[in-house]
Amino acid sequence: MNRRRGLTLVEIAIASTIFAIVAYAMMLGASMGMRSEQAVASMVVESRTLHETCARLEEELSNAALDRIEHVVDEQGYSTLTFQVPVETETGLDWGVVDHALGASDEERSRVGYSLRYEAVALASGGRELVRRILDDEGDVVHTDIVVAALAATGPAGFTVEDTGAVWVVTLRHARGQRANAEEVVLHVTSRN
Repeated sequence: MNRRRGLTLVEIAIASTIFAIVAYAMMLGASMGMRSEQAVASMVVESRTLHETCARLEEELSNAALDRIEHVVDEQGYSTLTFQVPVETETGLDWGVVDHALGASDEERSRVGYSLRYEAVALASGGRELVRRILDDEGDVVHTDIVVAALAATGPAGFTVEDTGAVWVVTLRHARGQRANAEEVVLHVTSRN
């Protein structure tokens, strides 16, 4: 009797093919998992940014004096809000802007006569982004933050504001990645001043 030793060429070929199929399936699964994790992380970051933007806008607008709010609507229905918030000074309360972007000390951060502006700025790509600007007492821009990078491009305007008298209704429509539907956030802001 002849004992069989080792593997035949056919057995090696079959084993190599099975190993390649299993390895490919594992790599494909790992790749899909990484893409899924990145998509979820991106959605979480977008949601957190949108939440922070809405909270900041709501807080600033609720503190603004009604007689110091300028609301303009462009031909496409997008709103622009320009307003001032209370600023503590050595002589008492005045109106302007308080923001960390203006400086390190409390005196540098609090600027009497400055204004905040939220507006939907058109991009070269055809979309729009919501920016928050700080304007000096001459109306010149001293600081700009992009607060929502992609407003919804289809349907109603992505940033609208309606003054109902006692309440400002702010609607923000945010385009989420490659999805066709936009996420819509509606804020009902009551002015305290």
